[in-house]
Amino acid sequence: PNDVITNFNDKKKKIRKKIYTVFPKVKRWANIATMISIPISVVGVATGNAILTVTGLSLAGFSELKKEQIKLLENKYRWVTFLPSLLENKKGE
Repeated sequence: PNDVITNFNDKKKKIRKKIYTVFPKVKRWANIATMISIPISVVGVATGNAILTVTGLSLAGFSELKKEQIKLLENKYRWVTFLPSLLENKKGE
């Protein structure tokens, strides 16, 4: 049982690290990409340049997709942070 608890706590630490360090960075870059892509697509539409329009819209779509993917992963792994500390207490016994 101690090996199982230790293994679980190791996985819990990795998941917490991703939730609190990696996920916010990905969200930030997705927001930046969205902010950059909107003017690009507007300029593409205004000038009639199809390449700029498609590039801006695809960048915006990709960044929105990444935001939703991060939200899904956060919700999927959020349960780890709500676990009682009972497992950690049992490890010391």
